[in-house]
Amino acid sequence: DYVDWHSDGGPLLEPNTQMGVLSFGASRVMEFRQRGGNEAEDQVLLEENDLIVSRAGFQELYHHRIPPSRTDELRISIVLFTHSRKKRK
Repeated sequence: DYVDWHSDGGPLLEPNTQMGVLSFGASRVMEFRQRGGNEAEDQVLLEENDLIVSRAGFQELYHHRIPPSRTDELRISIVLFTHSRKKRK
């Protein structure tokens, strides 16, 4: 239904990873804010079959969220990340 403010990352993701979100089902708003900010600065409406891509470094600068919605329609989100083929030590 919703996901609170976050940035995608963690120990499995390489620095400067690009991210894509593929949205299926019900439409939802995705909001963005700078890290450390309190309020959304921008938003986009994700409709069925939409793909939104964040450039390398975006996750290090911004948070995003899907705020709660009044609809009970199903929404499925597939998140994709880029990775290099370099072997880790």
